[in-house]
Amino acid sequence: MIFMKKKICALLLTFAMLLTLLSACGGGSDTAAPTRGSWDGNTFTSSYLGLQFTSPGQPWHIFSNDEIAERLELTDGQMGTGTDIPNSLWTDPGFVIDFVLVNAENGSSVGLVYERFLAGVSEQIHLRACGDNEIEMYAEEGFEVEYELTGTIMIAGIEWHAKRTTIDLGMPGLTLLGLSSETIILHLVNRDGRFFRCVSITVSSEEELAEIMSWFSPYGG
Repeated sequence: MIFMKKKICALLLTFAMLLTLLSACGGGSDTAAPTRGSWDGNTFTSSYLGLQFTSPGQPWHIFSNDEIAERLELTDGQMGTGTDIPNSLWTDPGFVIDFVLVNAENGSSVGLVYERFLAGVSEQIHLRACGDNEIEMYAEEGFEVEYELTGTIMIAGIEWHAKRTTIDLGMPGLTLLGLSSETIILHLVNRDGRFFRCVSITVSSEEELAEIMSWFSPYGG
């Protein structure tokens, strides 16, 4: 029961992080819309993105589409089935979460989300808006938040624009949903036509961040 409560709390935190990435939806698209990837055991593959992600298993929990729909208050019909994404999701809630994983022991999380964006919104504007929202959100709790855009990095053969945020809870030993007093959030954004593809990774150490990034690899299937 304790682990389940921690999973739920960490998932809600993950959604909060992902939601700060979202901007107003744009209309139409000049490229094919994203399609969902799929899980085979602990391995996620996306032919749309051309990447593969392999979780080590426990204590990482992979949330099912049903669990994601429940947290977003969506019905099964709204979520759709298989790899196709219903057009209605681009209007309400305006984005699509492809996967969410949460470490039940320490609260770390990884999420992949797609969204449409307004014409003229660059990856840098998108990431700065995300960072500004994080500062506002956590300042209300008295936490110190800093972020910086760190340029581009290659992951799974894809170039991503990156933003790194650190949250200092201000008290040694104090934790946030299992994470340490200093929490690291890495946001990665890649644009495809009028869609953003966004990865959010929340951890409490550099070592864990490097480990999670090593779980991504190119996929040519």
